[in-house]
Amino acid sequence: MTDSLPEILTSAAFQLKPRPAVCPLTPMDDYVVCERCESTDSLLVPDHLKKPSNKGRVLAVGPGRLLQNGAYAPIPLEPGDIVVFGGYLKDGAGIDVEGTKFLICQAGDIIAKVNK
Repeated sequence: MTDSLPEILTSAAFQLKPRPAVCPLTPMDDYVVCERCESTDSLLVPDHLKKPSNKGRVLAVGPGRLLQNGAYAPIPLEPGDIVVFGGYLKDGAGIDVEGTKFLICQAGDIIAKVNK
């Protein structure tokens, strides 16, 4: 399975936690639910100086932004996509549901999708 992934995704510095069986959150409008990738740097850094990873996996995608004509502008993401966060998400944001931490962000806060 790891043979088909880009080298950056299989490196020791970029590891994903096992996926939750079902995402307990359903995003509305142009919101996306993600889980942050664990950063396993080779440097020993005290916990209070560690910064959260700016990469994550998409777990659920809302229907899109509601347009004036009543249609939705679709979000070009799907569950399982690996993404890079920008803006305030780089510094940490999230919600804890049943002991699992999730990020809820607007599609515009995601600055890139890692191509598989």
